[in-house]
Amino acid sequence: MLSAYLRFPGDCPPAVDAFLSERNIQAALLPGLNLTDLSAVKWTAAAVMATLGQEALIRYFVVGKDAVADGLVHLPHWAEPLLDETVKQAIGDAAQAAARVSKSLQPVGFCCFPLCVPNGSVQIRGRSLGLALGLAFAGLLNGGNQGA
Repeated sequence: MLSAYLRFPGDCPPAVDAFLSERNIQAALLPGLNLTDLSAVKWTAAAVMATLGQEALIRYFVVGKDAVADGLVHLPHWAEPLLDETVKQAIGDAAQAAARVSKSLQPVGFCCFPLCVPNGSVQIRGRSLGLALGLAFAGLLNGGNQGA
């Protein structure tokens, strides 16, 4: 529900805003940001292919152009243990690459998190998601706000 609210706030009924606020869902999943801040951020989703042996699945990452222009990618604390070091490096590299090719000359920051239940059973590994996230970051910087 939070990701739908972030990406399509105008399409969500007013009750969704109240529901998220009353239950402090945004504080739990995106600490340090409130719904007013979140609505000022542009959001999109990036589809990333994950492989499990001979199986494959699509996992989504929610990506936002942060109001804090510090050149960093902000990950919520619950997402950190789900991502191995190569994934974290790929996310940072993708953001830097998008910023370099962007039409914008202003510094920028991003928020990024996998769309999954933070229960510790998911582990995301490898650098290959960098391309999909780089395209999502670049789309946000160049005026896009829909799925990558």
